[in-house]
Amino acid sequence: MGWIGVDLDGTLANYSHWEGEEHIGAPVPAMVSRVKAWLNAGEDVRIFTARVANGPAQLEHIKRWCLEHLGRILPITNVKDFGMAILWDDRCVQVGMNTGRRVGEEGVMSDEIINHPAHYTRGKFEVIDVIEDWNLDWHLGNVVKYVGRYGHKGSDLGDLKKARWYLNRKIQVMEGTQNENLDGDGRNERAG
Repeated sequence: MGWIGVDLDGTLANYSHWEGEEHIGAPVPAMVSRVKAWLNAGEDVRIFTARVANGPAQLEHIKRWCLEHLGRILPITNVKDFGMAILWDDRCVQVGMNTGRRVGEEGVMSDEIINHPAHYTRGKFEVIDVIEDWNLDWHLGNVVKYVGRYGHKGSDLGDLKKARWYLNRKIQVMEGTQNENLDGDGRNERAG
């Protein structure tokens, strides 16, 4: 995955109106937590802001804000290049690739939602890449899939139960007992 762009005013920092170059609003807690989690996972996160156009003095204000609220200075830019994977911005409207239509309109989904869902792309490796690189079969691939998305989609307990079901099914196949269709605890608990 490429770098993650995060807008400053209105996304990472509270914003209601322009109060001058030196003023940057209080941090938005949910976004600060998200950015810190990405950084801890080794992601390349950059501040993407129009403030860069105001010159070098503005950059110093942003750097101080980052250090105070994020614990480190992030790269700061206003240039969107081909390395940008995603942009978090309060003023954006997501458009389906090659459609000219807003994501959410009937029949329009983001290619990212289909090809690289967030619950499978956290960290350094996408789940499908691990499954293919390790040449895992259907059962073990699903074990990795459900463990990999644990905590990031739907029911945490449900994901662990699905992983267990596929692992138990693989064991049953290897033992030649797959027709029993049990989850290992004596219950018939089919994964979905």
